[in-house]
Amino acid sequence: MIKSKIGKPAVLEQLAEECCELAQISLKRARILRGENPTPKTITETDANFLEEIADVLTCISVVADELDMNKVRNVQKKKLNRWKK
Repeated sequence: MIKSKIGKPAVLEQLAEECCELAQISLKRARILRGENPTPKTITETDANFLEEIADVLTCISVVADELDMNKVRNVQKKKLNRWKK
């Protein structure tokens, strides 16, 4: 329904934007954890934003998921997880 209202290009743009925002908060949290390149924020202060960005990305993915073969996605995901484990 969302895609039919705003169009596939807008959904993909929103997904890209939300991924960028998740990347930014992830990088900030890494800086906090390492204690390098200081930021005035603490992990606790970034918790809500981190969760929100994850939710935003997952929401966008759920909108585009109807076009995907989720079995194929899960198979690729399993391969990537196995590679990480090695």
